[in-house]
Amino acid sequence: MPFPSWKYLFSFLLMLFAIVAKPAIDFSANSVNVEYEFFGKNIDCFEDSTHLLTFDQIRSREKSGLFTPMRDYPVQFLLPNKVYWIRIELQNSAKTSENEWLVEFYDFQINHLEMYTPTINGHYLQKIAGFSYPFKQKEFQHKNFVFQLPYFEEGITFLYAKIKPTVPVTVRGRVTTISNFSSYASMEYFFLALFYGVCLAMIFYNLFLYITIRDKTYLYYIYYVFGAVLFASARDGLGFQFLWPNLQIINKYIFNFSNLFMIFWEIMYARSFLNTRKNQPVIDRFLRYIIVGRLVIYLITTFLLPEFSNQVSIDIITLAFIYYAGIVSYQNNYKPTFYYLVAFTCMLVGYVTFAFTNIGIISHNIFTIYSINLGLVIEMLLLSFALASRIKILQREKIQAQNETIKQLVVNEELKDTVNKELEQKVLERTKELETKNKELDAFVYKSSHDLKGPLNSISGLATIGMMEDDVTKMKEYFRLTRDTTRRLQSTIVDLLSLTKVKETTVSKRSLNISELLDEVVDNFAHDENYSQVVIQKKIEIEKEVVSDEGLMKSILQNLVENGLKYRDPRKENQKLDIYLKNVNGHITLKVSDNGIGIGIEDKKKVFDMFYKINPKSVGTGLGLHILKTAVEKLGGIIELESERGKGSTFTVQLPNEI
Repeated sequence: MPFPSWKYLFSFLLMLFAIVAKPAIDFSANSVNVEYEFFGKNIDCFEDSTHLLTFDQIRSREKSGLFTPMRDYPVQFLLPNKVYWIRIELQNSAKTSENEWLVEFYDFQINHLEMYTPTINGHYLQKIAGFSYPFKQKEFQHKNFVFQLPYFEEGITFLYAKIKPTVPVTVRGRVTTISNFSSYASMEYFFLALFYGVCLAMIFYNLFLYITIRDKTYLYYIYYVFGAVLFASARDGLGFQFLWPNLQIINKYIFNFSNLFMIFWEIMYARSFLNTRKNQPVIDRFLRYIIVGRLVIYLITTFLLPEFSNQVSIDIITLAFIYYAGIVSYQNNYKPTFYYLVAFTCMLVGYVTFAFTNIGIISHNIFTIYSINLGLVIEMLLLSFALASRIKILQREKIQAQNETIKQLVVNEELKDTVNKELEQKVLERTKELETKNKELDAFVYKSSHDLKGPLNSISGLATIGMMEDDVTKMKEYFRLTRDTTRRLQSTIVDLLSLTKVKETTVSKRSLNISELLDEVVDNFAHDENYSQVVIQKKIEIEKEVVSDEGLMKSILQNLVENGLKYRDPRKENQKLDIYLKNVNGHITLKVSDNGIGIGIEDKKKVFDMFYKINPKSVGTGLGLHILKTAVEKLGGIIELESERGKGSTFTVQLPNEI
């Protein structure tokens, strides 16, 4: 087999070079670019397993293939408790001005960073930083690691860095101009300040609401927002810069702890807001398991396997489960869950974006870097709306419950004024009702005593006179008068007993034969002297059985018939009393019409009052129509009167026909 020609070999070498070669970062004062990002294959890496190699030893061996390119995806993490050397190739096409360029590392969690920057004549300047050193030791007082590149000659040169991480870190950064860095840093700090300002505002606002309402969901929300602030400050480096600049040990544990703290209170908020313990017990049990499992993961990754710490992607499962609990609640028509779902959608998108950026799936830019911050702000606002919506629903339910059982419930603070007005109105109504009852009672006692006292005095007087009389004829007259007075007294007592019986009757409804009951009532008046003078006509239309209280129904019929007979017009030849009864649509309609003496307009409003008589000299007690109205109201019905003096009267009674 012949050896391939030099043309094929040269072509193969060009292809291989195109695959493995990586362009150096080329910058100059004349370039239109103001920054160059380095990550993945732009960076060469070497792991020093001895932990002992010096910078000079590394440089002397680099031509032997010591360094290999890092991978783009998934992002290659530098693991804890190891020593790495990295190399970044720079190409200066033209001489640059001194102190014009900077190099910035994004990951501020690098424990120990030795930066070697090129100078004139191939020399290197060593600079040391890291979160295990006080913040003020940084060359630039910025949250990230920023180093100034001194003047160096044209051509290709290298930046070197020695990294000793205690937690997994990424090597990602940029070479940029001082002016561009200053502009970007100002804008970045402004937006971060805005983010923390919103968070603090939400904390204090909801703290005020918690103090006012005493709903523990607000307290969980406050803890969650505080955890988010702690997590964000640990992730972006502002915590180290402003809160604990001289307590470097905090940097080692704060990221994992703040992430756990935030997730824990996020779960507690979700459980309380959705009331999963009552409404979704199975999901609530799983959420409690997640809390325990997340705590175990925290302890393992913090103290036993630190190489697996700072992996926020594991919390995507937790967020997804919380999101699912919200979907179930929304399907159960819990309206505030709408804001809850939108909030966690934003948070989930931000969390997933950050996690995918962290492992290299999504490109690294200002939006993806701070996707969690943006998602948190939107989530906080929407969760606050969700709480407000939830409180409105709870208040509406409390108002409804208090209106239904206002005598038994303690007045809610927020409804105090409204409820007090309702109570005052009810007191006024009850007071008027009591005054009316007292007046009726006074009238009842007065009239009763008067109507009883008069006949009794008459009987006593007649008996006294009769005892002194010797004439038998006169004695008989006294006895007759005594009998008539006694009958009047007996009628009054009977009416009083009937009224008392009607008021104290406990309604007991059953099926009635209304036709037989009406015949019985009419027949009871056969002995009345007016009965033979009046033509009584009955008309009954029954579509279904009549259901009512027999005693009260009998009292209604009796008083209506008695009234028609008692107030007949003897001057008329055709005296009549028409009784019409109809049963339809769940109601009983009873209409009794007569052509008697009628009732004047001035008497119609008072005719149902106790002891009221149209003619004060009549022998009646004035209780009949009052007993009638009382019986009708006892059955839950209404009574209407149409009458004209000299023409007659029509009483219409409407009664419910149901048990």
